Amino acid sequence: MDEFEAAFFQTDELAPLAPTGTGSFDWASMAREAGGVLKDIYVTATQADAQRQIIDLNAERARRGLPPLSAEYVSPQVNVGMSPATRTLVTYGAIGLAAVYLLPQLMKGRRR
Repeated sequence: MDEFEAAFFQTDELAPLAPTGTGSFDWASMAREAGGVLKDIYVTATQADAQRQIIDLNAERARRGLPPLSAEYVSPQVNVGMSPATRTLVTYGAIGLAAVYLLPQLMKGRRR
């Protein structure tokens, strides 16, 4: 075994799947990992399908003498984050909560 293999086999990545003292596997951990792997496979297959569609579309456009489309125009858009209206509401809410909490704290020092 060379240095790379020795370093590779010394990792703890396989530890959850190792048999326990009773000779059984940790089925819950194995099921979670299998679910994660299936999700990764689905995401990868979806991305590969989208890439194939973009390549097919651009090949057809090239046959017609048109310029290729960028992937951002044909790929699905995922909106992650908050809309500006929601962000404003959260900001005002945070300011209001801070004022409600801090105002009594500041007023304690003024009362004598």
